[in-house]
Amino acid sequence: MCGIAGLINFDLNCQKENPGKVLRNMLDHLRHRGPDDRGEERIQSANGTTFHLGHQRFSIIDLTLGGHQPMSNDDKSVWISTNSEIYNYKEIKRDLELKGHRFSSNSDSEVIVHGYEEWGVNVLQKLKGMFAFACWDNKLKKLILARDRFGEKPLYYGWIQDTFFFTSDLITIKHIENFEPEIDKEALYRYINLNYIPCPGTIYK
Repeated sequence: MCGIAGLINFDLNCQKENPGKVLRNMLDHLRHRGPDDRGEERIQSANGTTFHLGHQRFSIIDLTLGGHQPMSNDDKSVWISTNSEIYNYKEIKRDLELKGHRFSSNSDSEVIVHGYEEWGVNVLQKLKGMFAFACWDNKLKKLILARDRFGEKPLYYGWIQDTFFFTSDLITIKHIENFEPEIDKEALYRYINLNYIPCPGTIYK
């Protein structure tokens, strides 16, 4: 279990709370998901927007600093923060090494980075496991959020004014400035009847 979080503020003249401080606050509320390590990355886009990506790590496969996240490829054009357990990562890693990719860790997360570098979003078709991750493509200026087919790993996202947020846990969004949590009565009704809230709803509007 790990925690991912990030935000992009599209109001370039924004004088609100510092986005880096907001990210750190989000990560503080994700520490229960990953107490072993924390990582933060500030990525400047050519169009003037800044992407803030964070990670709270629960070390399982690679216990060294090689598994530190957010993680990037060699030229730092691809960044990832992931909460994942990829069951077939060794097989994918061998395929990528045959294609010339070189790895600096034994982490299954690094396999996703190089897999995206090689196949783009089609890497999702190769992953077997449970995962939720954020992948930033700095060349395309594109953010990809992905979750496993059964939704085993949580992933929440949404807009608060001019800022797009994502996180592993709703409690992090609850503490964001200017967010006023309001219960979604339809979602509450579904929870009472089904014992869960179907995607794409949450308990908050």
